[in-house]
Amino acid sequence: MEPIAGIAWYRKEQWSRWRQISSDRDEMCASYEDWLSRAEDTVWSFTKQGLEVHKVEIDVDEFLQWAGKENMPMTGYARSEFANQKLGRREMRRFTRAQKPDPTREEVKQTLKQARGLNLSEFWRPYLRRPQGAICPIFRETSAGPEQFGSGVLLRIEHAYFLLTAAHVTDERHKDVLLVPAKKGFVNLYGVFIESAVPVVGSRGADIHDVGVVRFDQSLVDRLSEKLLFLEHDDCELGDVTTAGDAYSIIGYPARKSERQNNTVATDLFTLDGEGVTDKRVDEVMRDPRRHLVIQYRTRRAIHYSTMRRWQSPHPEGMSGGGIFAWSKALPDVSALAQPKLVAILNEYHRHRNVFVGTRLDSYLVAIHRNDPTLPIIPVPRQD
Repeated sequence: MEPIAGIAWYRKEQWSRWRQISSDRDEMCASYEDWLSRAEDTVWSFTKQGLEVHKVEIDVDEFLQWAGKENMPMTGYARSEFANQKLGRREMRRFTRAQKPDPTREEVKQTLKQARGLNLSEFWRPYLRRPQGAICPIFRETSAGPEQFGSGVLLRIEHAYFLLTAAHVTDERHKDVLLVPAKKGFVNLYGVFIESAVPVVGSRGADIHDVGVVRFDQSLVDRLSEKLLFLEHDDCELGDVTTAGDAYSIIGYPARKSERQNNTVATDLFTLDGEGVTDKRVDEVMRDPRRHLVIQYRTRRAIHYSTMRRWQSPHPEGMSGGGIFAWSKALPDVSALAQPKLVAILNEYHRHRNVFVGTRLDSYLVAIHRNDPTLPIIPVPRQD
C-alpha cells in the first residue's frame, strides 16, 4: 500500500469561524486565499516526496463536537489529528466494503446512475497527482511564439533523468527549437537524444515502435518548472499484460486546448480513460501485444470520471508522447484502488477503430540501457 497523508481542508465560508475558535489563530493565515495557496504548495510538496495525499474536508461544528469529547485543544495539531482520523475511518470502510461480493452488472449500473452529475474529481485526484505531475508539455519555437505540439513523461533512474516521448515528437528538433516549461518561461530541450531507428524503407510513420527519449543534463533538470516531477521505479509497472476490459488512463496535453496569450501560453492537461483491447483490432493496427498496448476510446461516447457524464473529449493531437497508466486489475474491488502505474507511452490514435496505441515501457528501458549499460535496468523478458 502506498504511504498516504491526510490534510485538513477548510471551506471558504467557514474560514473566519475557524480562526475565531482556534487558540493558534495568530499562526493562521489572515485570508482563506493565503491559506489555500500554502495548502496547495504543501500537497504538491508531499506528492513530489511520493506520498498519496488526500484532502479531508472538515466541518467546524463536527470538529468542535469531537474536540470536546476528546478534550483536545483548538490547535492545528488537533485539526490535523481530526482530519487523519476521518481519513482512517474512510479507508477502513473502503477495505470493509471490499469483503463483500463483487457487485452485479445491475448494481454497477445503478451506482453510476446515482453518481451522475456529482463532482467526483477529488475522489480520483489523490491517485492521479503523481502521474499528472510527471507529464511535460513539449513546445516548438515559431515566429508567433511557443506552440505546444507534444507531450512527454519524466522519469528518474538512479542518478539519471529522462523525458520519454514519441520519436516523431523529438524529430521536430530537426526543424524547430524544442522547448519545455522552466521555472520562468521556457527552456530549450537539450541533452542526449535516443530514438528508435527509422525503417530502411519508409519514413518515421513506418516506425511502429516510435521510441523517443531525451536524457537531461543536470543543468536542464535544475531549470525545469517546479510544477513537474520525475516518476521513479515504484511509479512504473513493467510486467503489465493486457486482458480485455482492463482499465487504463492516458494523460497528456491536447494541442488544440493550448492558447497563446500575449507572451505566455496556456495549455490544459487531460486524462482520458479507456479499456484494454485484445480483439482483432490489435492485428488490424499491426501491433504486437507483447510490445504494444491498444486501448479502446470513443471520443464521442466518453464518460468524464469527475461527473460520470458523457462529454466530447478533446482531439488527441498533441497528446503523443503522453503516459499510459494501468489501474489495478483487481478493480472493482475498492480496496485495490491506488495510484495507476506507468506502463506505456502513447504514440497514435486510430480514429476509425476508436483505439489509442502505445509502446510498452520496457522498449524504452531497452533503448536507455543500450545507451548507458551502467544504469540499473533489467527489462522484463517477454516470451516470443
